[in-house]
Amino acid sequence: MTVSQGIYVGTVVVLVVVLGIIGSVALYTNNQLQNNVNNLNSSLNSLQTNFTTLNSEYVNLNSSYNSLQNSFNLLTANMGSLQSQYNSLYNIYTSLNASYVSLNSNYTGLQYNYTSLQTNYTSLNSNYTSLNSSFASLQQSYTYLQGNYTALQNIVNFKNSTILLTNAMQVIPLAGNKNLTYSTPYAGYLSISFNATRGTLIEFSNSNYTGIYAQYPLTGNATSGTFRMPVFPGSETITIQDEPQPSDIGYLSVLLNMTYIY
Repeated sequence: MTVSQGIYVGTVVVLVVVLGIIGSVALYTNNQLQNNVNNLNSSLNSLQTNFTTLNSEYVNLNSSYNSLQNSFNLLTANMGSLQSQYNSLYNIYTSLNASYVSLNSNYTGLQYNYTSLQTNYTSLNSNYTSLNSSFASLQQSYTYLQGNYTALQNIVNFKNSTILLTNAMQVIPLAGNKNLTYSTPYAGYLSISFNATRGTLIEFSNSNYTGIYAQYPLTGNATSGTFRMPVFPGSETITIQDEPQPSDIGYLSVLLNMTYIY
């Protein structure tokens, strides 16, 4: 083999080796690229899906945004109305607060006056209760005294009377006597009428005096009569005395009416 042929063969060998290497590299690169393309397609599909999802969410968000924008505009309009109402209410509040401060000042003054009046009322009520009790006692005393006054006035004017005897028959032995004793707590008089079967003498005595202080008739005796005889406070004794004639016999009968007036 010649040198040129050796060079040629060597060159061919080199070329074959290079071509093998290039083929191997190309094959590897082609596989790698195919994988990359597949990965990119997968990523693209994923991105497409994500895009579709995001686009749908964007549409929804945009709709929500528009709704919120409308609500915001409405709230802004309402805010203006509420601000106006707030200003009006604030003015009313300011006026009411001024009135409250004035009323509170007046209330404090009235509270002080009330406390003072309450103290005075308590004191006056205590005095009233005491005076009312005293009045009730005085009223009771007055009623009692008024009753006594009326009773005494009646006594002074001889407006009271007590019937002691009404058509009472008194039987007295011959030349004898009979005593009738009554309580006479007040000065007054006895109103007496009698009818006797013969001469009779009526004598009067009192526990506060000694002896006979009066008689009817003043002299002699009587078979009948109507008269008034003063009496004194104490115990009054009326003695009916038979004054017979020598020819008289039997008992003396006296029909007697007597009223105590005082």
